[in-house]
Amino acid sequence: MRLLAIGFNIRHIACSAARAGHQVFAVDCFRDLDLESCAIETAQIPRDQAEDLISTHVDRVHPDAIVLGPGLEEIQLKSERVLNNPPKKVSMVSDKLWMARWLAKTGISFHKNRTVSRRSSVSHPGQASQGRWWIWLQIGEKRS
Repeated sequence: MRLLAIGFNIRHIACSAARAGHQVFAVDCFRDLDLESCAIETAQIPRDQAEDLISTHVDRVHPDAIVLGPGLEEIQLKSERVLNNPPKKVSMVSDKLWMARWLAKTGISFHKNRTVSRRSSVSHPGQASQGRWWIWLQIGEKRS
């Protein structure tokens, strides 16, 4: 299949599709060497014009299908075959609080996060005890 992968950074998508045997035409904001090794052709787009340039690349490549990568997942293309989830579904699963609640409701284990009510309760943001680093993700729940 002739695929156009387009987004802010789509190397992971392009390389996966190429390994699956697809002809990949890749357009992103970086056009790094790893991307070039996975695609038949690459192009670079400015981040602030990415959405506006989709049709230009569709007309140039004439793909069988399009994969919208990071930054463009919620774009609706009416006349093209898009292999993404529907934009509404992408928006839902991108909502960290919704996703945490859905995972809990379905019984799927996940790393639970919490908000901190007092900034003083975190001695150094990003660093846990014994010098181990961790990422702090707030999901918006308020605890008493």
